[in-house]
Amino acid sequence: MTARHLAAVCTDLTGPSSVQIREQQTVPLQSGEVRIRVYAAGLNFPDLLMTQGKYQFRPDPPFVPGMEAAGEVIEVAPDVESFRPGDRVMAGSKGGALAEQWVVKETAVSPLPAALSFSEAACWQTGASTAWHALVERGHLQSGESVLILGASGGVGMAAVKMAKHIGATVIGTGSSEAKREAILQAGADHVLDPADDNLAAKVKALTDGKGVDIVYDPVGGDLALTATRAIAWNGRYLIIGFASGQIPSFPANHA
Repeated sequence: MTARHLAAVCTDLTGPSSVQIREQQTVPLQSGEVRIRVYAAGLNFPDLLMTQGKYQFRPDPPFVPGMEAAGEVIEVAPDVESFRPGDRVMAGSKGGALAEQWVVKETAVSPLPAALSFSEAACWQTGASTAWHALVERGHLQSGESVLILGASGGVGMAAVKMAKHIGATVIGTGSSEAKREAILQAGADHVLDPADDNLAAKVKALTDGKGVDIVYDPVGGDLALTATRAIAWNGRYLIIGFASGQIPSFPANHA
């Protein structure tokens, strides 16, 4: 283990331009911690927001962004029993992944499935856990139901497409370009629509025999959110994931 390592450090809350590659002191492990040599790290929208001081978790600079990564265990604290040096792992936390080494709690680490490469594992946990929590734990999506996934070509959107299809739902995704819409279809969506279409709500209802979707999964917000509320079925659920558009919508009460 080297005494220093390189990391991408956010030096000011002025956005990603403030991120610099700097040497960091390699600190001793505390109880329950695991040190990982990072081979691949995921980038998520919250990472961008953190560099601007706009995320709900607001670390003070300097800090190392990055919420998920995959790599190999270098070292474990004496009380760690689940992992050993050399283990291939994936991990998730609130920051620190954009570095050559990452220290995380044992509880934040998972074995790397043989089916996943380091790159695949590094960009799976955040999107997948968001999709699972939203669709399953909060939305109670059932096989045979329908779901409208806004921003379906993004990280949490693409994870939701695959999660919803795994559950057995009919998936309608939105993508703002031909390339994005093609990617959404390749991910397994049944239908794909342009979010800029003035008739988006009507087309969603047409695809659901006039009923509307059982769930709207919305990482976008803004005006698109208001359109989506016009396309929900009776007893439908609206899942607020985020506001990638930069606008937090205000919903007319009569839509409910």
